Amino acid sequence: MTEADENYAGLIRQGRFNELLEQFYRDEGENIFNLVLHTVGDYDSAQDLVQESFIKIHRYVRQLRSPEVYRFWAYRIVVNTCKSFLRQQQKDLQRLGDSHDEDMIIDETAITPPDQFHNESVRQALQQALSQLTSDYRTVLLLYYYHDYKYDEIATILSLPLNTVKSQIRRAKQQLSRSLARKKVEDAL
Repeated sequence: MTEADENYAGLIRQGRFNELLEQFYRDEGENIFNLVLHTVGDYDSAQDLVQESFIKIHRYVRQLRSPEVYRFWAYRIVVNTCKSFLRQQQKDLQRLGDSHDEDMIIDETAITPPDQFHNESVRQALQQALSQLTSDYRTVLLLYYYHDYKYDEIATILSLPLNTVKSQIRRAKQQLSRSLARKKVEDAL
């Protein structure tokens, strides 16, 4: 357990929920926003979903049985909020009879690329390839690479068995690699 996790647990045990939420937002708000943005691909929707997630976190924290897992529990709420949004968006698209996922295209101006992707064409190809992954695969890759979570931490956040997380990451990387190879970008990486 990290020092931050111990601090969160202490605030929960003391019933200092507003202070807890403020501290968590200062510590993780940017990471959560980037995760949501990369997951849903729309800046405005990401802002709304982050706000909705933090409201849920604050509302339900009193029901948390194990304060030491607060951070993982909170990330699970964020991921589930994104999944619900994407399911609803998919239903809306089906109702409209639109088989294209134009609403799911990543807003290129809203994403700050990781430092290693200086080459604009590589970054764009990677973002396009990521947007073509299923939300489950995109989520595990983002948690693993962008947020530096370990396999067991991702399993906790997503409430999945460890081997399922490992398989999803492996399959997501394979799909990403095939997609990039089709675009002849793999050599530029």
